Amino acid sequence: MTFDSFRFLLFFTVFFTAFRLSSSKLKPYVFLFGSYYFYSALNPLFLPIILLSTFTDYFCAINIEERPKFKNFFLATSLTLNLS
Repeated sequence: MTFDSFRFLLFFTVFFTAFRLSSSKLKPYVFLFGSYYFYSALNPLFLPIILLSTFTDYFCAINIEERPKFKNFFLATSLTLNLS
C-alpha cells in the first residue's frame, strides 16, 4: 500500500474515523491493529516480524518492571531481537 493509492486513502479514512470515535481506553488498540494492517498490506511477511517485536518488547517491559535487578538483561534481549 503506497501513500498515493486509493487503498491508502480508504484505509486512512476508516482508521482515522475509528480512532476518533473510540474511547480513550481503546485508542492504543485501534492504533496497534491499524499499524499491523498497514504494514501487512505492504508485505504480509512483515506481520510475523512486527508481531514478534511487539510481544518481545511487551514481555521485556513487564519483566523490567517486575524484576529491576535483571533490567539490563531484558533490555539487551529486547534490543538484540529488534535489531537482528
